[in-house]
This record gives sequence, C-alpha cells and structure tokens, in this order.
Amino acid sequence: MSYFLFYWDPQRPHTGKGASRRVGIVTRWYELEKAGKLSDMELLLLEQATTQPLSFFEVLWCEAGERIGLRDILIGMETEVVERSASRTLQKGDIVYGQIWNLQMISILGCMALICIPPSWKGR
Repeated sequence: MSYFLFYWDPQRPHTGKGASRRVGIVTRWYELEKAGKLSDMELLLLEQATTQPLSFFEVLWCEAGERIGLRDILIGMETEVVERSASRTLQKGDIVYGQIWNLQMISILGCMALICIPPSWKGR
C-alpha cells in the first residue's frame, strides 16, 4: 500500500489528452518540501520509482543473498539485479510482479509483490 503513494494523484486525468506520467501528489510534495536537501542518489531513486514500469518477471537464476537474473515476460529484456532478501526465497521459473530500478552501476528490485507465481502454475 505504501508504494501506491508514489503514484497517487486524485486530480490527474487517467485517460485522454491530459493523461500523463506525472508523479503522485505525495512524491511531488516530498520533493518540494526537501528541495535542495535531497542527494543525487535520493533524487534518482524517486525518479526511478515514479517512471520505471511495473511488469511481470520470470526468475532465470538466483544466487541466494546476492542477485537474481530476471526476464521481463512482456518485452523479453533480461536483467541482473542485486537483491538480498528475495534471492533467498525465489527459485528458477518463479514469476514475480515488480519494478526494476536502474541506478548508476547496478539494477535493483525497487518493489516486488509479496506473492509469486510458482513454476508449476505456468502454462507452456
């Protein structure tokens, strides 16, 4: 639920010409309140959280406690992400819903749904 606040904007048009990828009202307020006080990394994290698409990813491989190889099911792009927690529980073939943040030298899972789709549930 807290992740929803990055995007929530009750006044944003959802369709039509006025629709945009404008960040949520809470994120905009935070950026204004902290103007000049946020580091470049903090600004990059906010930018990635509000612009990168959410998608479904298939786990290609895991190094427990280190990293995960993911393939975006919708566009086929493969990415290696640094990930400590989820890499301990996910297994090859799992499908997860989440968002990859591309930082300066690494990619990370910025967010990920708590529930994954196990390999046994996948269709061919």
